Amino acid sequence: MLRAFIRSKSGLAVITGAGISTESGIPDYRGPKGSYRLGHKPVTYQEFLSNPIQRQRYWARSMKAWPIFSEARPSLPHIYLQKLESLGKIHYLITQNVDSLHHKAGSQNVLELHGKLREGICLSCKGIRDRTDIQSELEKKNPAWISKDSYTHDDPSLRADGDVEPQLQNQQYSTFLVPQCTCQSNAIMKPNVVLFGENCAKLVVDESFKIISQCDGVLLVGTSCSTFSVFRLVQEAHKHSKPIAILNYGETRADPLANFKINDFAGNLLKKTVEAL
Repeated sequence: MLRAFIRSKSGLAVITGAGISTESGIPDYRGPKGSYRLGHKPVTYQEFLSNPIQRQRYWARSMKAWPIFSEARPSLPHIYLQKLESLGKIHYLITQNVDSLHHKAGSQNVLELHGKLREGICLSCKGIRDRTDIQSELEKKNPAWISKDSYTHDDPSLRADGDVEPQLQNQQYSTFLVPQCTCQSNAIMKPNVVLFGENCAKLVVDESFKIISQCDGVLLVGTSCSTFSVFRLVQEAHKHSKPIAILNYGETRADPLANFKINDFAGNLLKKTVEAL
């Protein structure tokens, strides 16, 4: 069924979620071992803006997790979605993930709906900084926070939003020095992602709707469609009678709108499907 669906298309919009990155060792939020199930509470946009301690907490935890997060490698879904793009089947990928693994896999047309952790953004001048440069600044400013903690991709302290619970028992977040922009000393540097409670940029939203308008079908992979920023795209496709297929293990918000759904993990099935085209 999936093979026939893909074979009949030449301009799919593929929407991906955290379910395709769990195979790369990056936790999700809503899965059986997701951050929500483990009681992890991500920082909200409002907290990040209004509370200096929350910013110190975020960057301290991010500094600890970045080395392992940045080393994550594409999973089978990333690899075989790139192959589908190279075969001319995919018009555009829309991902909710902020891990940039589609780019690492070689996909060319990718809209990162919720931003990218590989960048930081100054909220004053809107300047963009590479996360690797920010990491160097953080480590230089906070040598006492650099320890021999050993984290792995399956570490339960690793969070879905790219941070980790530090193992330093005696450190207080108030001592942590956050990254700064050169534009002004009190400028707030934020990860270039959509935090909880923050809206997607209008340009990104407009682009996502444009992609849906130009596609000849929608394939959802590894997403429960819980966020409205994605669900409304599926609603838009359904409104215009675009065929919708879902490949996801577990229930999704978009199930009632789909032409068909395969309740399975994406990796091996995508591999078999693409190799049989």
